[in-house]
Amino acid sequence: MSYTLRKREPIVLLSVAALVLLATAARAQEFWKPRTTKGPAPLRGSEEVLWSVAVQGSFKDNEDEARDDALDKAHAQLLAYLQRQSPPVQWTPGIDFVKKLVRDESVTGLEGDVGKEFADRVGPRPMKRVRLRLVLGVREHEEILRRDREFRVEQRQVFLLKVLGAIMGLLALVAMYVRLEDWTKGYYTAMLRLAAASGAAAILAAAGAWLFHLL
Repeated sequence: MSYTLRKREPIVLLSVAALVLLATAARAQEFWKPRTTKGPAPLRGSEEVLWSVAVQGSFKDNEDEARDDALDKAHAQLLAYLQRQSPPVQWTPGIDFVKKLVRDESVTGLEGDVGKEFADRVGPRPMKRVRLRLVLGVREHEEILRRDREFRVEQRQVFLLKVLGAIMGLLALVAMYVRLEDWTKGYYTAMLRLAAASGAAAILAAAGAWLFHLL
């Protein structure tokens, strides 16, 4: 086998690896494809309400802590609802968005036998508990879908930039191999091949681990 053909072997292998990475990236982009499905139908008896839930927090030392606890539980309920959609919503709303869904709020203290038992155990304390009712209307649902589309577009852009970076790394490896091969006149071909293969394996392994974590 001639020197020229031997020099081209790693270049072909690295080029094939770049094509495989590009094909895998194109396939994985479906994960970030913007949603095109419509939201669920409104609940019977209402044309505005898509989802509603009542949440009760735990007893806390003051009303603010009790409200925060109830909001945290409501937040978890909302995230669970969004994950049940088909496809699941990728954008994660925060507590501020949950506050926009609160329609009713009630604050209660320790009363009756429960309050007496608690007071006997830890002493008299002004414990409070907050109950919330959340309502997801059409307007809020459309905002969720809009933000989810924006989030998916942003993630696709980040995804493509990382794939492009991996491909550029492989191409830089090819260029470096060719330059070093020319400088050494083929005397260190085996060592250069090993270094090129190790570099390509590291790039592909990192890209594969990232894709596996993503999907």
